[in-house]
Amino acid sequence: MTDNASHRLGLHVDGKYRLSKKIVSGTFGDIYLGINITSSEEVAIKLEPVKAKHP
Repeated sequence: MTDNASHRLGLHVDGKYRLSKKIVSGTFGDIYLGINITSSEEVAIKLEPVKAKHP
């Protein structure tokens, strides 16, 4: 992992989701498996670079 993706694991998003593992990455951004902290539901979370031209 060349983009510090391992540092993102365990990160909480909006206080509701926790990043679990990286699923895939590409020019569109990175897709992570996320876990809803309250219900344990699995979701996909897309992260894009801050410098992305079109989010």
